[in-house]
Amino acid sequence: MLSSEPYAVGLRWYERGNLELAESYWKPLVENGDCDAQFRMGLLYVDKPAATKALSDQYRAESLKLINLAAAQGQPKALMVLGELHWQSPKAKIKCPLCNIKKDLEMAGVNYSLAEKFAVYDYDQAAFKTTKEQILVELNTKQKKKVDAAVAQWMASPKQCKPRKLL
Repeated sequence: MLSSEPYAVGLRWYERGNLELAESYWKPLVENGDCDAQFRMGLLYVDKPAATKALSDQYRAESLKLINLAAAQGQPKALMVLGELHWQSPKAKIKCPLCNIKKDLEMAGVNYSLAEKFAVYDYDQAAFKTTKEQILVELNTKQKKKVDAAVAQWMASPKQCKPRKLL
């Protein structure tokens, strides 16, 4: 039986390429601080066609804002995206040269460590761990300690979210 929960319905429309309909289901959830909807809306703004460069810049800014909001609540895939953007390795799957995010291996390590910690699915957790280990190899001992300290001190803002398990 298919779920009628607004997030799941929006996800189905997103996967079918109907961004406007997906947005209509997720927008109220985003406004209520739903971390999964914030993350997906962030991705939606990356995919949303823009008629002008100014509109494209606006979508990119909104995308990063929403992904950061979701990550601040512990949404694991949002943390992974930020980890990729800070890693900026040829191995990174997600790149955004126009996002004005500087390479920061410590931040990438923190984001991937948190993504691994909060992963909902075992296969995500394993993938996040593998990437985290690739990043940590590039850090010296002092930097690794900073990453560990930042992960230990991390607190969700405004609250810890509970990402959905849809499978």
